[in-house]
Amino acid sequence: MTTTRITLIAFVTLAALGFSVEAAHVHFIHQSTGDNWLRDYDEWDPDWGGGNLRADLVSDGHTVTDNWHDDDNAPYCEWDPEWLGLCALFINDGARLPDDAKAADIIIIKSCFYPTEYLTSDAVLQGWKDHSIADIVGYFNSHPEQKLVYCSSVPHHREGENCPPPAVRARGRAWGAWLEDTDTGLTSYATGGNVIGFNAFALTARPAGQADENTLRAEYEISEPDNHMNRAGNVACAARVRELVNRFGPGDALPAGKPNALGITVSPNPCRHTVRLAGIAGDVDGASVDVYDLTGRRIHELLPALGEVVWDLRGKDGSRVDPGIYLMVSTVRTTRQATTLVVLR
Repeated sequence: MTTTRITLIAFVTLAALGFSVEAAHVHFIHQSTGDNWLRDYDEWDPDWGGGNLRADLVSDGHTVTDNWHDDDNAPYCEWDPEWLGLCALFINDGARLPDDAKAADIIIIKSCFYPTEYLTSDAVLQGWKDHSIADIVGYFNSHPEQKLVYCSSVPHHREGENCPPPAVRARGRAWGAWLEDTDTGLTSYATGGNVIGFNAFALTARPAGQADENTLRAEYEISEPDNHMNRAGNVACAARVRELVNRFGPGDALPAGKPNALGITVSPNPCRHTVRLAGIAGDVDGASVDVYDLTGRRIHELLPALGEVVWDLRGKDGSRVDPGIYLMVSTVRTTRQATTLVVLR
């Protein structure tokens, strides 16, 4: 099922259940090939375009703004404290963020990090992680009303003189995997469940263990002498970003951990193993939580106990639900409130 169809079903399902949605304001902070993800380039060079992310997000009901960021070849450079790279946008409560980013519901970050030049040691890699947590995730922990899709795009060099050493390739791959790790990586440090990471390696790099690992897959290489992604790579990455933006729920302005109109919190969101709804008055007649998939099918009915519901992500038949977007509809007496829940693999 395509993302567009998922989004349309979400709108239809919410309407059928009597709930309204609002489109999100999405802001894209990008550098290097980020603009190739954002829009098509058929008019001047078909090999460079193909992403069309702006048009896709608009078709999903969102509004999109963007800005180019020059100084982000690494999140943080420990040898030059004055050059804080991408992290500098978010320190001091986002003092350097563009106004459109400050006003956005969802921020997308796409940066082009160069492992051949920067990932020279495990300490440097750890510095990237530490500052991403402290500066970038720290900002979003202070602003749970906003959400982040953080995209890693470490260029994959060809074999030969431009191919980085194996240790550097391994660090680049580890960086991308850490961004997408929901258990111990970037996402796990977000207290509001409002941060998702994206590992571009998963789409564009040859498998680890090969002699040419970490280089671009042939179908994603642009013609010599350029090492950037071609149309296929840009299309794949833009589609993945679109999926992650919509995982937060189209127009869902309720971050995890913040009470909805019924005073109920849902966390973690996104979730992988279990999800907890707290603040439900179990002694109130008619208090319940129904879980629906995006076809409108009721997956489970959960009854509160001691003021909360803990769901193990299983349906009424005991089988685990598939990854995707679900609606958790809380009912207290005659009042109902829907919250979008994202279930990860």
